[in-house]
Amino acid sequence: MAATAIFRKLHTLAKSQISTADLLIQNKPIEQTNTSWTPHQILQHIANSQAGTLKVMAWKKDKGDYKDIPLSHKFNFFMLRLFFRFNLKTKAPNVLPEPTEETSLEVLKEMLAEQHKEFEIAIGELSKEHIKKAVFRHPFTGLMDASMTVQFLRLHWEHHRKQIINRMQ
Repeated sequence: MAATAIFRKLHTLAKSQISTADLLIQNKPIEQTNTSWTPHQILQHIANSQAGTLKVMAWKKDKGDYKDIPLSHKFNFFMLRLFFRFNLKTKAPNVLPEPTEETSLEVLKEMLAEQHKEFEIAIGELSKEHIKKAVFRHPFTGLMDASMTVQFLRLHWEHHRKQIINRMQ
């Protein structure tokens, strides 16, 4: 996938996350009493996940650790896409902190906007040779190139956006 297509997907993702953050800010949802995350915590989880992704991408860039993606990892990514399509649940990877509501929604919105700028910079700095190499290692599925990483971010976001909307009703 060309870098411009990746940037378009990133831009669409950013707009969706920012508009959902605005919706949460305007509607201040009622706290959940069960064990599931609140909409605020879900948004914090997204920010935590994206921060972790950026950290791994920066580490790979610093190390120059751009490897080919094994077929088994491509298959794992295919399975991940099915996982999201069928709306299955799993625990967040242990490397991510448990989401809280300590960070205000306004600050989370700013964090998400800044993260998208960082993703654009990180992907924009990739050479044509490296854009199809592994730029991220997902804890469950393994290595992903830039396109797969953005697809993961989008699928992950859509999965959780539905939860946010459902919990606000």
